[in-house]
Amino acid sequence: VEKTLGQLRHAVPRGVNVRFECAADSGVLVGLMHDFKIAVANLLLNSFAAMSGGGILLIRITGADGLLHLEFADSGCGLPPADAEQAFDPLFTTGEGKTLGLGLPQVREFAVASGGDLKLTSEKGRGTSVVLRLPPQSG
Repeated sequence: VEKTLGQLRHAVPRGVNVRFECAADSGVLVGLMHDFKIAVANLLLNSFAAMSGGGILLIRITGADGLLHLEFADSGCGLPPADAEQAFDPLFTTGEGKTLGLGLPQVREFAVASGGDLKLTSEKGRGTSVVLRLPPQSG
């Protein structure tokens, strides 16, 4: 996660503070690292896009229920409920022509194929949290 974040430093909007928390007992991923890096990059870029005016992105890595939990919680613009419900639909985008709407569907496909899942919660005006849950042997 830190390596992918470093590779995307140029995309971090001015005024965005990235915080990173990793629990000591969170576990280790092995396996499809290329696909994992693409998933992380998509989640980072979505958070950055939501915080064009600045804010905080908290990346929290924990372990629970035998799964690794990677949470990307931003203080960006958030999504209205109707948009949050469509967020995983291919080609749905709030990026106003700047994105294709393939990032979250791709991350979800990776998560499910790896034996995990992807959850999104969002509140308009308050931010969005996306949690990627993966078994330790995936990623």
